[in-house]
Amino acid sequence: VGEEIRFYHPNGKGKGFSSIKKMLLDDPAQGGAAEVFGVNKADYSYLQNMEFDAQAAGMTSANILDIIFDYMTDLRTYTQSTADEIWCSYKHFAAIIKQLEGEKKAFNVVPNSRKANKFGWQEITIGDVTGTFVKFVAMKECDDDFMTIVDPKTFKFATNGLIRQVADPEGKKYYTVRKGGANGGYYGVVDWQVFGEYFNTKPCENAIIKNIS
Repeated sequence: VGEEIRFYHPNGKGKGFSSIKKMLLDDPAQGGAAEVFGVNKADYSYLQNMEFDAQAAGMTSANILDIIFDYMTDLRTYTQSTADEIWCSYKHFAAIIKQLEGEKKAFNVVPNSRKANKFGWQEITIGDVTGTFVKFVAMKECDDDFMTIVDPKTFKFATNGLIRQVADPEGKKYYTVRKGGANGGYYGVVDWQVFGEYFNTKPCENAIIKNIS
């Protein structure tokens, strides 16, 4: 299965939707991209977002919350961002919960904000002593080497039909294919497509935390 494929079926075609990492991270060697939707990010400040280096900041599982809230402060100070969600892997979500349990005086959990979702993610909303509240969302398919600080309102899914069943020129919802050989015969092939694209309308109001070990 290719790196960018999110929906997989044997013999399926197409790469899938654009990667959030490629939208917000510049360095191709780290899984990012210098361009977004065919446009060079360096040419437009609107397409440039803050990138925080976790390795340079000394982020560990013991201080992960402290570093994240420092990053949130920098993002609010130097940009017009109102991003208030952290999207991360379950590994980092577990480290966040562990630090939260050990430092209850420094952070507080919004009552009843801990939720699990049937699609495989969990979330919790945490505040610090400065009054900043952040929703942390753990996602199964998220890599461990990065986290994103996002404003969900800036992410959109554009489609013209979404899920469609392809018809042949005669209008049939399947294709008739003949198979040769000793066990040959005719069989029908049903062709489904998920048609659309996932994109960010304001990359400059989001951020990415990279080089997380």
